Parts: sequence; structure tokens; C-alpha cells
Amino acid sequence: MSPSLLTAIVSTEEKEPVELPRLTTAGVFAHYGRIKASLEMAVEACRKLPDAPPKACHEVLLELAKQCDIAAKTAIRLREANQ
Repeated sequence: MSPSLLTAIVSTEEKEPVELPRLTTAGVFAHYGRIKASLEMAVEACRKLPDAPPKACHEVLLELAKQCDIAAKTAIRLREANQ
């Protein structure tokens, strides 16, 4: 592939957002359930943080960040699929 062809493909893909399929009603509720579960796990990680020994704080913070990231990505997917 020549660089100009690759550039044309990339520019076309950047202009047109990917169409996501709309979620069914069951899919929407499943996403809400995933968001709730992730946020509950993040709250639990937050509660563990003050009592965690210094060496374990890193793992607790990683779990907190991971669960918040999952909840955020799920919420973004939900919003984008149902616009």
C-alpha cells in the first residue's frame, strides 16, 4: 500500500464515526447492571483503602481505578448505542 492510499483510508475512517447497533431493552438493563456492579466494587475498594497496609494500597488503588474504568466505558457504550 502506498502512503497516500493509507492516508486516504485513515482520513475517511476518522470522518465517519462507527455506527454501533442499538441496544435492546434487555441490553440496556444489562448495561445498567454492569455499571452498578462496577461502582459497588469500586466503593468496596474505597472502603478497604484506609485499613490497607502500605504494601497493599497499590493493589487496592488499581482495583478502584479498574472498576471505575469499567463503569465509565460501559456508560459510554450505553450512551453511544442509544443516541
